[in-house]
Amino acid sequence: MSFGFPAYHIENIQYKKEFSTEEIIDFIKITFQTSSFILENNTDRIVYAKTQISGASWGEKIIIKINRDNSLNIKSKCSFPMQCFDWGKNKDNVNGFIAAFSNVIKKLETKNALGNVENVAEEKVKKSNESG
Repeated sequence: MSFGFPAYHIENIQYKKEFSTEEIIDFIKITFQTSSFILENNTDRIVYAKTQISGASWGEKIIIKINRDNSLNIKSKCSFPMQCFDWGKNKDNVNGFIAAFSNVIKKLETKNALGNVENVAEEKVKKSNESG
């Protein structure tokens, strides 16, 4: 549980250098589509989102900064500026985003790996047909 005005939680995660900033923004947007976060806006290195108002919260603002050192700075803060307790909601938002984002990356890597296997198999079949 965080205490401050407004309450917030921040985490940093690293991502692979092979991804461009544009690809990372696309992955973040895909992550939002598969979660409860609502995309509001983005610039070339910052993505803004929010959560809905609920019985436990006035909603939170999510700010994701794409750093030049291949890391993401993920911040969730209460929308209501005078809310000083978040009851762990901001930490849950950040951890939920990290888990969903990691899942998007894993699915993409699996898809790419399967595509590479298919390409190798097709090449072997093609060579086999040409020689036989």
